[in-house]
Amino acid sequence: MNRYSAAFIMVLLFGFLISVRCSQAQEYLLPEEAELTAANRVYRHRLASLETTRIEDGWSVTLPLPNGTYNVTVAAPKPDQHQLVSITAEGQIRYAVPSINLKQGIVTDFEVQIADGALNMVLCGFDLESTSLEISEVLKFDFGNGALAPGFVKAAAETLYDPSRGYGFAAPGQMQNRTSYASSDPLYQDAVRFIGHGRLSANSFDIDLEPGRYSFSFATGQITRMSIYVNGLPGVLNTTGSHMIDQFEMEIPEGIARITVTGKEGTAYELAWLQVKKIGDAVTPKPTIWLGGDSTVCNYYPLEPENKSVITGWGQVLPFFLTNDHTVRNYATSGQTTQGFREDGAFDGVLAQIKPGEYFIVQLGINDRGKLLDSQFKANLEYFVDQVRARGGIPVLVVPQGRADGFKVDQDGKLLHGVSGWASLYVQIRLVAFQKQVLLIDNSSLSSAYFVSIGEEATRQLFADNTHPNYYGALELARIISEDIKRQGISGIHSTPQKTNYATAGTLKLYTPELKDLSGAYIGNLTAAPVWVSLLARNTGADPRVATMVVEVLDQGGTAISHTFATQQIDAYSARPLELVIDEAAAIQAEYLRISVLNGDYHEGELIEESVIVIGGEH
Repeated sequence: MNRYSAAFIMVLLFGFLISVRCSQAQEYLLPEEAELTAANRVYRHRLASLETTRIEDGWSVTLPLPNGTYNVTVAAPKPDQHQLVSITAEGQIRYAVPSINLKQGIVTDFEVQIADGALNMVLCGFDLESTSLEISEVLKFDFGNGALAPGFVKAAAETLYDPSRGYGFAAPGQMQNRTSYASSDPLYQDAVRFIGHGRLSANSFDIDLEPGRYSFSFATGQITRMSIYVNGLPGVLNTTGSHMIDQFEMEIPEGIARITVTGKEGTAYELAWLQVKKIGDAVTPKPTIWLGGDSTVCNYYPLEPENKSVITGWGQVLPFFLTNDHTVRNYATSGQTTQGFREDGAFDGVLAQIKPGEYFIVQLGINDRGKLLDSQFKANLEYFVDQVRARGGIPVLVVPQGRADGFKVDQDGKLLHGVSGWASLYVQIRLVAFQKQVLLIDNSSLSSAYFVSIGEEATRQLFADNTHPNYYGALELARIISEDIKRQGISGIHSTPQKTNYATAGTLKLYTPELKDLSGAYIGNLTAAPVWVSLLARNTGADPRVATMVVEVLDQGGTAISHTFATQQIDAYSARPLELVIDEAAAIQAEYLRISVLNGDYHEGELIEESVIVIGGEH
């Protein structure tokens, strides 16, 4: 490592000594086997109920487990005394943070690979009586009849569902193996094509699961556009392009996941692989913001394209303008109308999953012109509002933006921008918002004012064609919407200045750090105390990554007066914020914070040079 102050080295040495003491512990335990009623094994334990070895700073435990991949969730209250809280599994630090820098109790989870028939763990700083563990098997399916990827289970088109196995295709006759794809990776050399059409078709891949909340990660085969559903509810809609990867979460209360993929009839829809992971019962899901809309809102893949001139939906980039405390589920699709959204299952997915207090933001109208009467369009919007409110959700209506060719010059030579033929429909959106007292974001007026301010030539640079924004245009539209959310003081949605992928180390992508108060509201400087520091890390690769955020408190002259850190594992194909709280005493002294990230844990990680950033001021 380099460029570390003496004080920081002392912090690292402190962590190293703790890890040495932990590594000297004996490890043994034989857990009780639960009756297996699902394809995935799930073990739940209280630390006090296990046979543990006491060490100076915590507990050592060994759990015999069948070889495979597991998700481990550890939950415990915040320690009363100041100490390092850390979890080591299979010799690797997976989580570490000084207890004084915890926002609340400890709930963390991580994947681990078992190859020797046992999970070896050391938990330092955890209370024996109040710590719980949930260890759940991660199911990994490699679709097609080609070479099997290591660590996966082969699921060819002929794999009939078998209750003794707990997974398989409900109708193998509606499946087709696809092979000989040009790839050196066995995961992408083959796939299974779903021949049947529709989200409720019989062409499902069924998995018996322990009831609970699950994360589903998947990759497409060779496709143009498709959507994936679980039990008829949308997982991800509008996935575009071959071998694209995405992830979503969903409750599986009945213990079975019937997975279908579908798309435009007559086109191909394929799965290359699927990973299913139970999220620990102690993990509280982030509040979800649900989006509905059309091709100007929906996701396109890859979600962060190298070519910024391609069509991009503003819903795709909206998370860059929200704090890390939200999950955005984008149910917008290309060509969508209010009638289609009401009837094709997308809105049903919102109603089935939205929780009280969560927001449903919908921008529709561009494709309704000429297909619905104004009265029908208005009735559909009213239906959305009434149904969301009946479930405790909060609807937000958005008036769509105009087109790149929406400019004109009035008789006085003044440049104007409008929506021309859509005007009557957009009046209906505003009318519903007024009559039903619904939150309204007038993206039409707001974006038009912005387009006029930058001029026609600059506006055209924000569009892929006359209708659809490109990546830069989508960012501007998302910015406008997030700023209006802040202007209106919409409770529960915390907006930020734009986050960017400001540093990268291999498959680890880091996004602009944010400063928040303890409610999650962005503060941007050190005018409040305590300060909650959050830095989103995304792993785009197939192997877990461990990263450590280091936060140095600087005085007015730029001298470091204290240091702290947070280590977290970021699992494959997932994102997780690295977070800690600068307590009030330290925050009051701080003029700036210097934030950096180590590639690895808190005592062996290497500094990612481009990750160093100084933020704060205005104390």
